Amino acid sequence: MLRKIFGSLSPGAGSGSTLVALGTLVIAGCDWHGARYPTEATVHAMVVHGVLVSGVEAQEILVERTRSVGEGFFRGLTPLEGAKVEVTTGDETHVFREDAGNPGVFRARFVPRVGERYRLHVTAPDGQRAEGHAVIPGTPRLLVPMADTAARPGDDFSLHWTRVPAAGYVVVRGTLTAGAATPFREFVYAHVIQDTTARTGLALLENQPRRFGIAAVDSGFARYLRTERGGPLHAELGGAYGLFGAVAFSNERRVMVAR
Repeated sequence: MLRKIFGSLSPGAGSGSTLVALGTLVIAGCDWHGARYPTEATVHAMVVHGVLVSGVEAQEILVERTRSVGEGFFRGLTPLEGAKVEVTTGDETHVFREDAGNPGVFRARFVPRVGERYRLHVTAPDGQRAEGHAVIPGTPRLLVPMADTAARPGDDFSLHWTRVPAAGYVVVRGTLTAGAATPFREFVYAHVIQDTTARTGLALLENQPRRFGIAAVDSGFARYLRTERGGPLHAELGGAYGLFGAVAFSNERRVMVAR
């Protein structure tokens, strides 16, 4: 679910964009992006959310449907059970299996390769089909801060990273849980940055160190982040709402509250 957090981020020289709205991407049970899609009187449209994570073996795709008006308005996943979900590249086919305990959650184990183009194919039990593609970006390396550091609450600190093949970058907060079936825990996404420098003044709390890093994103993910606040995005997937994209996370730096 995309929950909104408000903070401030300032781009480095040459960025040309003001970063003001932050979103937290959290997977908790079957609650990811919330009820952001239109209800339908009779037709249940397909909604797909999948982000291939570079360097991680556990991959996950959510498949749900829009709700009918009679089902009411609530937040949470409305799973589309029994879908066929595959991701292909070259002569490889990765079949995603539905989690028996979490309908609509499909998982597979493979490590996406940098520069490879992956295609998504989803077929619902009623014959609805969705397709998309993603190109795995390069993995950036966070250079500044050079090591774990300290900052006073409210103080800005600089972030600088290496340039890699990608459509853009976003600042992330949180940590990637290595080896977990669901790699996302908490990430803060800013608007897409084209430069490789940013300054952040995100709130720091005493005795609660924060981890910061950079995510390189592919073009589909970049477009989705730019338009997510404006309403549902349909064009990124053929035949469905949602997203199929790719991301590569940098190394992390821990920021402590200065005493």
